[in-house]
Amino acid sequence: MAAKKIAQLRKKPERRSGEKIRRLREVQLATFNILEDFNAEKERLEQTERATLNILDDFNQEKKLMGDTQRATLNILEDFNAEKEHYEVTQKATFNILDDFNEEKLRLEDTQRATLNILDDFNQEKEHYEVTQKATFNILDDFNEEKMLMGETQRALLNILDDFEEEKQKVEKAKEDLQGAHDVLEIRVEERTSQLRASLKEKEVLIKEIYHRTKNNMHIITNLISLQTRSIEDREMAGKMRDLQSRIQAMALVHEKLYKSGDLSKLDLKDYVTDLVGSLTASYLKGGRNVTIALALEEAVVSIDTAIPCGLIINELISNCMKYAFPPGQGGVISIGLHSLGDREIELRVADNGKGLPEGMDIAKAGTLGLKIVYNLAMQLMGAVEARPVAGGGVEFIVRFERG
Repeated sequence: MAAKKIAQLRKKPERRSGEKIRRLREVQLATFNILEDFNAEKERLEQTERATLNILDDFNQEKKLMGDTQRATLNILEDFNAEKEHYEVTQKATFNILDDFNEEKLRLEDTQRATLNILDDFNQEKEHYEVTQKATFNILDDFNEEKMLMGETQRALLNILDDFEEEKQKVEKAKEDLQGAHDVLEIRVEERTSQLRASLKEKEVLIKEIYHRTKNNMHIITNLISLQTRSIEDREMAGKMRDLQSRIQAMALVHEKLYKSGDLSKLDLKDYVTDLVGSLTASYLKGGRNVTIALALEEAVVSIDTAIPCGLIINELISNCMKYAFPPGQGGVISIGLHSLGDREIELRVADNGKGLPEGMDIAKAGTLGLKIVYNLAMQLMGAVEARPVAGGGVEFIVRFERG
């Protein structure tokens, strides 16, 4: 570029004086030379800078290599220390092996001595075996003798079996004779059983006939009492006659139930009380009296000796409620309950919501015949009777007695 400008200056016409122009051209030439040198220095400086950068890169690489070398050296030193420790451990193990070898040597010597002792024991065992063999031969000789004895015993046993067979035949003959006697006895037992059944059937018929006739006789008595009552003008006496009639009807109902039952000695109180209450209701609730009967009865099978007193107690208590619990024209409720108390006792409850008993009244000392009958019949049943007031009015009779 500087050469190009110099060529342009040389082509210009000379306008100044020659000396000045010459000097000016020299200065320009010198300036252009300086510029050319500057450019050359600049290029050399750039080359130097690039060389310096290359040297720095080489230095960093050398530094990195030096760090890697240093780390490798440290690893080598660590491996050397590990190898040194391993060598020391190996040396110790070698010493231990040598110690173990000496111990094994000692054990081997002990084993050798034990082997010699075993050989000595073997010789003793051999001698013992020979003694045992001789004893075995002696046992075999004894066994042969025992075998001969066993043969004799077997023959004796066969003789016993023959005797047993004869005894067996005798037993069979006795068994046949016994079976014949048993058959004869069975025939006689069957005949006697048939006679007893016929006799029992006859007695059952007779007992039923007695119950039936007793019931009929009691009905005849109640009818006679009813006829007699119609001719009695005294109302108190007529009432007593009706009470007597209801008591007889209560007893007659027991005989009627037993007559119709399959068991001639026991009856169910539930059915009996239900029928008895129905009979008493029909008798006392004439004229439209508004009295309700509430029953809560459980099944309870009792004997005739328990059923008749129980029926009379119920008869007296219901009759008492009908006559005295409710004022004329007033209705009410009579509750009757029958429950089992375990296997041995029965509880009878008769309650009303009427006016109740007079205050301070003791039923054990009551003057009325009905309550005296209730108390005495409870004692007859080995039981007890209790009267307690009911909340809101009325009285409840509780009778507990033994199951007959």
